[in-house]
Amino acid sequence: MIIRKVAVGNSEEAFIEDTFSEGLNILLSNKGKTIIIQSMLYALGNKPIFPDSFNYKDFVYYLEFEHNSEIYIIVRSGDEYVLKYSDKLGIFEGMSEL
Repeated sequence: MIIRKVAVGNSEEAFIEDTFSEGLNILLSNKGKTIIIQSMLYALGNKPIFPDSFNYKDFVYYLEFEHNSEIYIIVRSGDEYVLKYSDKLGIFEGMSEL
């Protein structure tokens, strides 16, 4: 799996990280590294593990990655997911549907 882009945002603020490349990537910042990693996991269906100070329910999570030369995009808001790959688009309610 190659991470291509991660985004977290709402109507008031957003952050996009799209400078990933093949091989080892190192995130350097004074703040936000943990939220980015946790956002990737959350977009993939993990239970929220964000710090208590971060109101994760107020945000939408976007993850774009490549696997076996196929590009996948997952967008998660609460327990709703949108998954796009190839020419397919699916909308799912909950991890079990996804």
